[in-house]
Amino acid sequence: MSREIEFLYEDEDWIVVDKPAPLAVHACGRYCRHSLVWLLSHLYAPDKPRPAHRLDVSTTGVMVFTRNRMAASRTQKQFEAATVRKVYAAWVHGHPEHDEFRHEAPISRRNEDGRRTIDLSGQAAVTEFRVVARLADGTSVLDAFPLTGRTNQIRLHLADLGHPIVGDPWYGFDPERRASESERPMGLHARSLTLVPVRGGEPMEFQARLPAWWPESGTGG
Repeated sequence: MSREIEFLYEDEDWIVVDKPAPLAVHACGRYCRHSLVWLLSHLYAPDKPRPAHRLDVSTTGVMVFTRNRMAASRTQKQFEAATVRKVYAAWVHGHPEHDEFRHEAPISRRNEDGRRTIDLSGQAAVTEFRVVARLADGTSVLDAFPLTGRTNQIRLHLADLGHPIVGDPWYGFDPERRASESERPMGLHARSLTLVPVRGGEPMEFQARLPAWWPESGTGG
């Protein structure tokens, strides 16, 4: 498991990191101890940093942790109100027909195996996409802008559109081969996050560089 965690920002309220993969945010399964929460709790003891949002085990990029109750409450309210601007880079199979497109398929709540599905009676979910590059190997790099914050939203929306994320073990071309989720990163990277500081002021944007293994011509803009 990678321990190369880059620290992007720190103050009395927030710790912002560039999460590597594969690395779980919370302790679970084989990550019963070595999760991101576990690592930061040891590093910042006696503080107990808590994630303001979540990223999947195999997703890389910007994550915000809060350091006190006030920070947790005020930051969480921003995510609940959908005022946080999130930009993801997605490496997907296929070449989308349009340079810009949008998907509004509602998403189910948690299924028995943890997977989500497109469900007309589910929670509203909206994602906008912009093509960055169509690559010669038949894959593409996109910018994804989730306007709602459903679990697995970008992954599921892209799969529903016929462009699953490269390396996605749940919603890819062979979703039954789930074992690989903890073995390698997948092509989804939280590239930037913009939110208002806990104690007020102008919005702050945090950015994480694309991973070294990212397609060279899919550098994003």
